[in-house]
Amino acid sequence: MVTVPDRDYQLAATLLLDAVEEDRSGDVASALRTVSHRAGIEAGEDFLSGHAHDGLSGQRLGVELLRSRGYEPRIHDDGTLRMRNCPFHRLVDGHRALVCEMNLALVGGMLKGARQTHSRAVLDPHPDHCCVAIKLEDSGSVQEADREWLASENSARPCRAGTGGG
Repeated sequence: MVTVPDRDYQLAATLLLDAVEEDRSGDVASALRTVSHRAGIEAGEDFLSGHAHDGLSGQRLGVELLRSRGYEPRIHDDGTLRMRNCPFHRLVDGHRALVCEMNLALVGGMLKGARQTHSRAVLDPHPDHCCVAIKLEDSGSVQEADREWLASENSARPCRAGTGGG
């Protein structure tokens, strides 16, 4: 039997965040946003190409993309998609601004890569939700079928408490 020693990715991530925040020039934080956006574009493009024949389109595609990345999106009455889960929740303590900016760049890139042209990622923190939300650029861009589907998704997927906050 082969055993693998414990790994501490949380510590590594925290040390990297500390190092980024030590850079007073802001160059490293800017680079983090740039690479996060680029990684998001790649993730969105990969998701789009992998689901080209699923019949997913419009808002459904965006919701499934975010769900596949662990965000647990939920549409609210104002048409905003809020994430019930932040994949980076454990990193937020002590590094909220940096982690949220990284997350914003990542999600914005995912939307761009998946050609979600009527949606944009914004920082919009709410209790028990991820700091990133998705706003529709054009309120008419969500088709009625998508609205009905999103409403049914909301009722079918209960919220997991305590996983937001990023």
